[in-house]
Amino acid sequence: RRREEEHKAKAEAIRQAKQEWLQQMADLGPSEAAEKYASGIPGLQRRTILSFLLCAVICLITLLGGRENTPIALLQEKNTVYIILLALQAAVMACGWDISARGIATLAKGKPGFETLVLFANLAALGDALWSILGTENPVGLPYNASAALTTAFALLGTRMGRTALRDSFRTMRGAKVPTVVQVEPAQTDLGPVISKHLGGYRGFIARMVQQDPVNELYRRISLLLIALCVFLALLASIISGNGAWVHTLAGLAIASASCTALLSSHRPFSLIARRLAGRGAAIAGWSGAEEIRAGEGLVLRDSDLFPEKTVSITGMKVLSGTRVEQIISYTGSMIIASGSGLSQAFGELMRQYAAPTRRT
Repeated sequence: RRREEEHKAKAEAIRQAKQEWLQQMADLGPSEAAEKYASGIPGLQRRTILSFLLCAVICLITLLGGRENTPIALLQEKNTVYIILLALQAAVMACGWDISARGIATLAKGKPGFETLVLFANLAALGDALWSILGTENPVGLPYNASAALTTAFALLGTRMGRTALRDSFRTMRGAKVPTVVQVEPAQTDLGPVISKHLGGYRGFIARMVQQDPVNELYRRISLLLIALCVFLALLASIISGNGAWVHTLAGLAIASASCTALLSSHRPFSLIARRLAGRGAAIAGWSGAEEIRAGEGLVLRDSDLFPEKTVSITGMKVLSGTRVEQIISYTGSMIIASGSGLSQAFGELMRQYAAPTRRT
C-alpha cells in the first residue's frame, strides 16, 4: 500500500511538472519562441561541421590502422594510434558538449533518453581506448572510437535539424497577422473526426510543437533497459569467449544501441516539411499536430475555401427574360451576400456598378 501511495505521489508530481511546463510554453508568443530556438543555431552548425571533419580523420586512421606497412600501423605498435584516437574522440565530444550535458541531466532526473545512450557509448569507447593503451596483452582490435564519434556527430546533426525546423515554424507564425488554425474536431456525422479550418490564436500550438517526438519518447522508455542489456551481454560474451575483452565488447554493444540515424529519423522529416510549409506561409505543430491531422476522416469545405476573396470576378452576363438587369442583379446579389458566400465580394462590386440596391428580407 505504501508503494502504491508513493507511486501515485510520484505520478502526480510528474503530471504537475508537465502541466507547469506546458503552461510556460503556452505563455510564449511566436516572437519569443522564435528567438529562443533560433539562438545558437549558427554555433551548432559550426560544431556539427567540425565534428564530422574530426570523424573523417578518425575513420581514416582506423582504416589505415588495419593495414600493414603503413605509418598508422607502425604507430600502433607503440600505442600512439590509440592515444590519437582517444584525443580525437574527446574533441568530438567537446563539439557535442550539449549532447553530453542533456544525457547527464536526463539521467539525473531519472528520465534517460537518446542523449544518455550517446554519452554511454562514447564513455565506453574511451574506456576501450584506455584499455588498449594500458593493457599488457594485445587488444582484440582497434577501439571503437570512430563509431562512437559518429554517434555524437549525427546527434548534433539531428539536433540542428530539429532546432531549424522549430525556428522556421515560429518565424512563420510570427509573420501571420491573423492566424488560421487547421485542427481535427469531432464530427457530427458517422464519418468520425474531421479536419476543420477557422480563425484562432497561438495558445497551445507552441506547447504542442515542442513536445517529444515518437523516437525520443521511445528511447526515454527503453534507454535504461538497453544500458543494462549492454552490460549483461558484454559480461556474458567475455565469460564465454574467455578473451577478457569486456570493455571492447561493451563499447560495440553500446554504440549499436545509440543508432546514428535515431534523431535523423524524426527531425529530418520535420525539418523538410517545416521548410516547405514556411515557403507557403504555414506551420505544423510538430509530430503531435501531424498525428492529430492523420486521425481526420474527412474535410470541412466552406465557400471561402472554394471561392477565396479577390480570386473570383464576373466578366459578363446574359439576361434571358424581360426583367430589368438592375432588378435581377439586386435580388441575386442580395441573396448571395446574405448567405455569406465566397462570391459576395464579386456580386457586391457588380451591384455597385449597376447601382442595384440591397434587398432586405
